[in-house]
Amino acid sequence: MQYSEPSLTNEREDRKPVSSIGQIIADIRRERKLQSKYVAITAGIESSRYSRIETGKLDPSDEEVAAITLAMETDLSEVIARWQANLASVRMERKMVGPDGSGGIKKDGTRGGG
Repeated sequence: MQYSEPSLTNEREDRKPVSSIGQIIADIRRERKLQSKYVAITAGIESSRYSRIETGKLDPSDEEVAAITLAMETDLSEVIARWQANLASVRMERKMVGPDGSGGIKKDGTRGGG
């Protein structure tokens, strides 16, 4: 089973938009002050493949996500929780803005015009 990317990104004030599970993995790796090469080698993933995962150019397999989280000494549940939070934010953004960039529900609860 592959993870798919949402069509919209989550705009966060403190970080760049998150649009792939690889970017979530990269965030966690940086927070833990680990080098990407170390994580790739420890997870048993070719460095170039790992780089493509972190940049969102390649969706990791379930096994790769599990190996990466073990290499970073973090819980798989943390990666999943961040991914779910990202998807929830994307869904909320769609409601607020509307799929076509107008309308939807405004932050004050009223419906926007198109």
